[in-house]
Amino acid sequence: MHAVVCFFGLISLISGCAHNDERIDCGGRDSLLHAAFDYQFANNRSSIGKNAAAYFIGLENGQDPGTDFLRRFDGHQPPVEPLSMAGRTSQRVTDWRTGRPALIFQVRKITESESNAMLIETGYYEAQLSASWNTLQGSCEDGEWLIELIGPEILS
Repeated sequence: MHAVVCFFGLISLISGCAHNDERIDCGGRDSLLHAAFDYQFANNRSSIGKNAAAYFIGLENGQDPGTDFLRRFDGHQPPVEPLSMAGRTSQRVTDWRTGRPALIFQVRKITESESNAMLIETGYYEAQLSASWNTLQGSCEDGEWLIELIGPEILS
């Protein structure tokens, strides 16, 4: 009887972890963040888009991502830098090294939805009248994070 209870307990434990194991197959949190930033880079509605001098990225609470995470963007054009390196004037975000216009992308919060997908509150900031905040959904499928816009896109 004890072996039967242990067997069903093990089956229950394994089936309860299926979604988490699937997310691990997608590379976990850093891979999710990378996919979310890539989605934003490709789909933002800023006026400068890919003509920005740099993309500055920040995580929850305005924190800079670590060096290992930033290496994921090596060779990216425009270059991807930590949020703390962004220059800001009353008019816009700039790359302080060149003085050229740039963009800030930030992830505010990551939570798990009822459907076991990940919800990412994210957005960009270009200038006082050019910013957006929205909710993205990340779903792990075939070892990759698929990102889609699901929440209201708030533009200014």
